[in-house]
Amino acid sequence: MNPTLINFRLTLLLLLVTLLSVTRSITAQNLCEPLYNTGCSDGDGFTDFAFAEIENYGSDCANLNGTGWSQYLGLGPAILLPGETYDMTMQTGYSNQKVSVWIDFNDDFDLSADEQVLFDFELPQANQFFTAQITIPIDALPGQHYLRARTNWSGSCDDPCENYNYGEAEDYYVFIGDGNFGNLEGNISQFSGGSPVENAMISLFGEFLNYQTSSGADGYYLIENILAGEYQVVCSAEGYNEITDTVLIIEDVVITKNFQLTQPSISVSPQNVTVTIDQNNTTLEYLTLENTGNGPLNWSASLLILSEKSKDYLDLQFEYPTSGTSGEWGIESDGEFIYTTSWTSNQFLKYDQQGNFVESFTISGVTGIRDLAYDGMYFYGSAGIPVVFKMDFMNKELLATFDAPANVRSIAYNHDENIFYAGSWNDEIVVFDTAGTLINTLITGPVGGVYNGLAYDNVSPGGPFLWGYGAA
Repeated sequence: MNPTLINFRLTLLLLLVTLLSVTRSITAQNLCEPLYNTGCSDGDGFTDFAFAEIENYGSDCANLNGTGWSQYLGLGPAILLPGETYDMTMQTGYSNQKVSVWIDFNDDFDLSADEQVLFDFELPQANQFFTAQITIPIDALPGQHYLRARTNWSGSCDDPCENYNYGEAEDYYVFIGDGNFGNLEGNISQFSGGSPVENAMISLFGEFLNYQTSSGADGYYLIENILAGEYQVVCSAEGYNEITDTVLIIEDVVITKNFQLTQPSISVSPQNVTVTIDQNNTTLEYLTLENTGNGPLNWSASLLILSEKSKDYLDLQFEYPTSGTSGEWGIESDGEFIYTTSWTSNQFLKYDQQGNFVESFTISGVTGIRDLAYDGMYFYGSAGIPVVFKMDFMNKELLATFDAPANVRSIAYNHDENIFYAGSWNDEIVVFDTAGTLINTLITGPVGGVYNGLAYDNVSPGGPFLWGYGAA
């Protein structure tokens, strides 16, 4: 700390001691207002405060009364038990701070001396975590109570309301259990045969507290000192079906809860299947799966491709030479054939899945199609104008046309939402429905300024995606 600043602070402190009197202001249904003359404006006070379920890291000074008072009543509350000891972790933004803490156990909004649970705990360095231990009195009243933590720079912090110069006060809520405890025990065994299940996990989930243990080699488990009340109890073990139930813990009573775990067993025949599939072909193989156990079976399967000829994501899958006239531009497949368009004529060209040319054909009233989209039954395209053609390639006929909200040189169909994407050179991509109504626009990029083709992809990992061919 700067020596000049220290002298200034000490001088100001002496002046304020002679000029100011101690102020207490306890109002109905509220704690007294802790007063600071400078507060946390110079970095004094808490930057971090954690206590049980309260985690207030990276906090700032709220300055509720303009001089360093903050309330965080929405955090937590901290769940505490009589007679137990808990860590309180703190950090301040200025060195040489002292911290005191009070809990209003009797809820009279007067933080009395017998309610102080931490006395002038020292935080000698700034921006460093320090941990104090707080013990809750064994006779602490159950329920929700106010907690106040105060800091004071270079002096005692032994009063919850007194005037200090530099520091901060923070208010929180804590909840104290009623201190009534019971125990839970039981045996974990197999449903069939009754053999003990070792290392089964027993978990208790209550309104405020959770407990957990595991069974021994003989299947026996015991959880002691459980706060009285109702809990959800879950019994689980690897290879067995999980069981969920409820249990009521009663003060000074050992509750017995036994579990018999069912165990599924999967039988697969055959164990392995190896097939060779020609490019762009499919095959069917059958497996028989049977649950030979005595409980529900959940299972999953995956396909492992071993061939060195298989392709990874975004690797080139195939490459075929075109066989028709020049100017083949758009491309689309219905899963059986591959179709291309000739933007310089009225020709459509048809290839099989192995790239063999099948035929060329025309559709009356359609010419110069740039790109194609397929909806599972019909094809769509345009000649670079704001009109979309709906075509039946099987019967080679034009079914309908509808207006688009922009010129269409590239087009894709979204099967999931029944909408189209279309673009023209470096114009924005337009999104529209099957009636041609504009839904949205998308900016092209980031690579290439001219987009000549679009495709909708809802099968690639991380998708769906809209792919575009962008020419730089």
